[in-house]
Amino acid sequence: MRFCEFIDALFKESSCSSQGQFVLEIFSALCGEPSPKTTNHEAVNSNDTAICSPFLPVGLSNPSDASYRKQLFQNRNNKGKSALSARIRTEILKAQNQETFISYCKSTFSESEKVTRLLCKNLGISDKPRDVLFTAIYDQFIEFAKSPYDDVDSVMEKHELTKNNNLRPRNEFFSGRNDKLDSIEDLFRRQKKDAVNIRQTISGLGGIGKTQLAIEYAYRYCGNYINCIWFVIAESSTTVYNHFKDFADCLKLPLPAEFNPDDLQREVKHWLAENSNWLIIFDNLDSADVITPYLPQKYTGRIIITSRSANINFGTSLELGVFDADESLSFLKRRFSEDDNLKMENYKFDDFDEYAPKLTERLGHLPLALEQAAAYIKKTNGYRISDYLKLLGESSIDAFADEDAKALYYESVVKDTFDISFESLSTSAQYIMNLCAYMAPDRIPVSFFVEMRKKLPSPLCENLETEQKTIRVFNDIKSYSLANGDAYFINIHRLVQEVTRKKHEVENEGK
Repeated sequence: MRFCEFIDALFKESSCSSQGQFVLEIFSALCGEPSPKTTNHEAVNSNDTAICSPFLPVGLSNPSDASYRKQLFQNRNNKGKSALSARIRTEILKAQNQETFISYCKSTFSESEKVTRLLCKNLGISDKPRDVLFTAIYDQFIEFAKSPYDDVDSVMEKHELTKNNNLRPRNEFFSGRNDKLDSIEDLFRRQKKDAVNIRQTISGLGGIGKTQLAIEYAYRYCGNYINCIWFVIAESSTTVYNHFKDFADCLKLPLPAEFNPDDLQREVKHWLAENSNWLIIFDNLDSADVITPYLPQKYTGRIIITSRSANINFGTSLELGVFDADESLSFLKRRFSEDDNLKMENYKFDDFDEYAPKLTERLGHLPLALEQAAAYIKKTNGYRISDYLKLLGESSIDAFADEDAKALYYESVVKDTFDISFESLSTSAQYIMNLCAYMAPDRIPVSFFVEMRKKLPSPLCENLETEQKTIRVFNDIKSYSLANGDAYFINIHRLVQEVTRKKHEVENEGK
């Protein structure tokens, strides 16, 4: 059963003290589930908290830290869940105060045998003494804290990846994005038939982590896809063909000895139409034309697409942005740690708290840039974050070209991934990007270019003569996620600007 259901049963059948309700509501919230009862958490007094303190995570054991408790209960997504942060996981596992937990539970709950039998039944264990019952509760919570998942169902079911998969290795440093993962799963699993989304497209700037998000979803929710999980590089018809050729071989599709593309498409279509519980990830798709020949009109599996282009209209769209400040810092801590303990065994210097926020801001919270920076710092012995900031000041994006800055789990470096998108732009859009590289990155007014168009080269001048043409040029830029904004202002990532300026330097040196 779900943890919140267990708590609900406990509240209904037990004469639980206010302190006990407070503790169990915390446990329920930490497990990512809504509390079954509403409590005025601000009204919890210092005595309540002091009693709980021996086994509560750091930040909750301070009687005066009401703001932290409030934040914990308010930090929920649209499903009423709150994620268990890496920091709290670490504190739970470090404390391991089982004896105190059991002792406190015994003092705050009714000794009714009826309650004990009910709870044992709900937990799937035979009738046991209360000590054993509370141990089972505690062990379940610790099991959750150890798990990489953010919902109890995944922890209890312990899903294993199907053998019919070609997934890349899971990113051991994957951080944040829990709201996005929940959103993808929610859209795939809605109960109302007319509301289910079987296709979703993740779009965003190169290096922002689209592929990593799709792969993490596949690992995290692999129990939903017991028949097959297949990763397809969808950059061209050739790459799609090759990946589905491997798909046919893995699933032993009945192809003739000398089969052609039509044979392969027919058999893949048939398998996808006749089977369920499968997931296909089409990575880096530019045109839906390269995948539609393999897809039947009706199917019950699920499809995730990643694309730089915001113009891919294939199911529900999810636009992925950069990390927020907390996610950036969490990623760096995890990148410098041996495991989820976040002790940063691979970074022994005392400048993290001061300079890590500056580094994440300098890199615009772009996941790929943070990965390359962390890789370089980790590999270069004796190198501090403050040293890397100096390097960036001296060499800018050249720092990402160093062999020691090679990113794990990514196929390219910052400069290359931006260049691919830039080359896809129209000539007029490239002119705009070249000019924007020398402006402040946020809220660049579209009206400026319209008013100055007569001083701009052709064909850009002609393409800014009317509102319709102007919108088309700026939509081109935004369609490849190199900028975002509205009809009046655009915003450009500062690293995109640096890559563009560096390109101009190289071109001028060659003249």
